[in-house]
Amino acid sequence: MTLFFNKQFILIGMLSCGAVSYGTDTPKELSGDSIQLQELFVAGRRLNDDKLQIPQYVKTIDAARIDEMNPQTTADLLAGDGMLTVQKSQQGGGSPSIRGFESSRVLLVVDGVRMNNLIYRGGHLQNVITIDPSILGQAEVMYGPASVGYGSDALGGVISFRTKMPRLADRESGVMFSGSAFSRFSSANDESTWHADFNIGGQKIASFTSLSYSSFGDLRGGRNSNPFMPANDGYIHRGYKVEHVDGKDVLVPNTKDYHQPQSGYHQYDLMQKFLYRYNDGVSHLVNFQFSNTNDVPRYDRLTDMKGDKPKFAEWYYGPQQRLLAAYTYDTHGLFGGDHASMTLSYQNIEESRHNRKLNDAWLGSRKEKVNVVSLSADWVKYLGVHKIHAGIDGSLQYLKSTAHKTDINTGEQKPLDTRYPDGHNHMHNIDLFVAHSWEITPGLIFSDGVRVGYSTLKTTFRSDEFFPFFSREYGTVTQNNPTYSLNAGLAYNVSDSWKLALSLTTGYRVPNIDDMAKVFDSQPGMVVVPNPDIKPEKTVSADFNVAHVNSGRVEWDASVFGTYIFDAIALAPATVDGKDKIDYDGELSDVYANRNNRRAFVTGVTSTLRVILSKCFWADAAATYTYGDIFGDKGEKKMPLDHVAPLFGRVGVTFQSAGKRTMVEFYSLFNGKKPLSRYNLNGEDNIGYATGLGLDGEGLPAWFTLNLKATYRPHPNVTLQAGVENILDTEYRTFGSGINAPGRNFTAAIRASF
Repeated sequence: MTLFFNKQFILIGMLSCGAVSYGTDTPKELSGDSIQLQELFVAGRRLNDDKLQIPQYVKTIDAARIDEMNPQTTADLLAGDGMLTVQKSQQGGGSPSIRGFESSRVLLVVDGVRMNNLIYRGGHLQNVITIDPSILGQAEVMYGPASVGYGSDALGGVISFRTKMPRLADRESGVMFSGSAFSRFSSANDESTWHADFNIGGQKIASFTSLSYSSFGDLRGGRNSNPFMPANDGYIHRGYKVEHVDGKDVLVPNTKDYHQPQSGYHQYDLMQKFLYRYNDGVSHLVNFQFSNTNDVPRYDRLTDMKGDKPKFAEWYYGPQQRLLAAYTYDTHGLFGGDHASMTLSYQNIEESRHNRKLNDAWLGSRKEKVNVVSLSADWVKYLGVHKIHAGIDGSLQYLKSTAHKTDINTGEQKPLDTRYPDGHNHMHNIDLFVAHSWEITPGLIFSDGVRVGYSTLKTTFRSDEFFPFFSREYGTVTQNNPTYSLNAGLAYNVSDSWKLALSLTTGYRVPNIDDMAKVFDSQPGMVVVPNPDIKPEKTVSADFNVAHVNSGRVEWDASVFGTYIFDAIALAPATVDGKDKIDYDGELSDVYANRNNRRAFVTGVTSTLRVILSKCFWADAAATYTYGDIFGDKGEKKMPLDHVAPLFGRVGVTFQSAGKRTMVEFYSLFNGKKPLSRYNLNGEDNIGYATGLGLDGEGLPAWFTLNLKATYRPHPNVTLQAGVENILDTEYRTFGSGINAPGRNFTAAIRASF
C-alpha cells in the first residue's frame, strides 16, 4: 500500500510539473466543445493590473469560487485550493506559509490596510481567522518579495483580501434592495454558521451590511491510521481533559483518541460599508469591520505532558478582537493623474494569553492592546506606453502590555511579568515609492520600482521585579532604521495566451517589538529573551514564470524561484547575567535570543495545470515544492530553514451541467513527508508536536485526503450545497501543526439571495 501511495505522489508531481494557475475558478461560458475561462484581474501592485502584464506570480480566488469552496474560516479557504499550506496550533487558528516564510514575514492586507503590526511574531499566528470569508469579494496571494509595493514584512509574499462593496442602483431605478443569507453545518466539529448581508443602493449612496456567527465544537480527527505513518509511531493525543471540581483539578480520561476535547470556540463578525459616489470620477467609502472570538483553547499546549500527567490544566487565548475603521477617497484627475486614492485607517487589536499548570491555583493572564493609525495613498498616470504609479505609506503603532495572575479559588490577584516590556512601546514608519512600467513593444513590458522609507521603534523595560537584568542593562531601547527596496521585471507576451516573465526583487523586514523585546517560552524547556541589537532582514529574489492562459482547453503556469536572505533573524543560544539557563514560569529553561548571524537560501517551484476535458468536465492539478537552508558563521554547520513545508498540492476533476444548476467536484489534497533531517530544531517547526516520538521519530509523515462537494441550484436565488471531506477518515496533521486535522466531515449548506 505504501508503495502505491508513493507512486501516486510521483504521478501527481509529474502531472502538475512546473505550473501555477491564477485560480481554480469555474468556467464562465460553455459553448460547443470548448470552455472560455473567465478573465481575471489581479492587484499586482496594489491596483488592478492585467495578469499578462505583470512579472509577478499571483493567484486569485473570486467571490463565486469562495462560495463554491464553502470554507469554515479564511484559513481553510487559503489551504483548501492547494494554494499554500496553513499551520494550526489549535482549531481556532491558521498561519499561512508562502515559499518558506510564515507569520511576520508574510504580509496580510485587508481592503488595502496592513494587518501586520508591531507584535506580529516570528512563530505561528492566528490573526487570519478574524477575516470573515463570507464578506470576501476576492482573496489574492502574491508570491515572492513585494517590498516595493507594500513595504516591510512582504518577504514571502502578500495575501490581500478585498471585501464586498456596496452597490449603487442603476440610473433607471430609484432605490435597489438586495441581499443574501446562508447557514452551514459540519459534522467533524459540530459547526453551525449563520450569515446574512443586505445592500441598499441609491444612485449616489449605498450601504452594505454583513453579520456572521459561527460555533465550532470540539474537533474530531480521523479514526483510520495514516498509511504513511511508521508502525511504531503515532500522532500526539490528549489522554486527559482537566476539570476543576471543588477546588481541585480532576483528570477525566479521553476514551476516544480521535476526539480532541477542549478545542471548540465561537466567533462573530460584523462589517458595515457606506459608499458615496459624488460623480463618475469621485467616490467616498467608509469601512467598518469588527471580529471577536471567545476563549480559544491552545490545543497543542494542552497536550504537553509532565511525566504521566498533563502539564497544563488551562491554556487558552482570551477573546481576540480586531476592529478596523477606514475612510477611502477615490478620484480622477488629481495633480494631473489618471487615478488617485487615499485610505486613512484606525485599527484596535486586543489579544490575551491565559495558562494555569495542573494543580496550581494561579491562572496567569497576559494581555496586549495595539492601536494603529495608518495612511496610504496611490497616484497613477498613463503617458503613452508608460505607466507611473507613485504612493506614500505611513503608520503610527502603539502597544500596551499588561499581566496579572489570579487565584481561581479565592479571586485574589497579583502582578505577573508581561509578555512585552511593560513601559512605553511604539513603532512608526513613513515610506515613499515609485513604480513604472513600459510597453517597449506590443507584448513586451518592462517594470521597475523603488521604495525608500524610515522606521523608528521605542520600547521601555520598567519593572525591576520581573525584568531586573533588562531594566538595568537596557532601560529604554530606541532603533532608527532607514529602508529601501528595488525591483525590475520583464514580461513577454509571446501571443495572446503565452507569457514569459522574469523578475528580480529585493525585500526587507524591519524588526518589531516582538523580535526585539519579547520574553516567552517558545517550547517546553526553552525561553526566548530580548536582544535590542538586531537589525532589518533583507532578501534578494529571482523569479521565472511561464504561463499559458486564455486558451480554450489548457491553462498551465510554472514559477521557479530562488531567494537569498541576508541578516536573517533566527534564534540562537544566549545568556542572561552570564547564565545559559534561567527559571521561567517555574521551569529551568535554556536561554535563546533572536540574532542576525544567519544567512539563508530558499528555492522551489510552483505549478498548476488545468485541462478542459469536455463541455461539462475539467480537471486541475497543482503542486509546490520548496527547499531552504540557513547558513551560520564560518565553520558552523548549516541547518534547515524553518517554516518550509514539504511538497503539497491538489488534484481534482469537476463536472458542471450545461445550465449551471449542478456542479460536482471530486479532489484530493496532499502533502509529502517532512523528514526529521529537514526540521529546524531551534525554530518554529514544532517537531515536538509532529508525532508521538518527536525527535526519536522519522518526522511528519505524508498524507492525502479524498473529498467530494456538490452544488445544486433549484432556483436562481437558492443554492443547496453538500459534501464530505476526508472521505477515508484518515488521521493526519499538517506541517507545523499541534492538532489533528478534521476526520470525515459531512457538510451541508443552504444559500439564498434576493
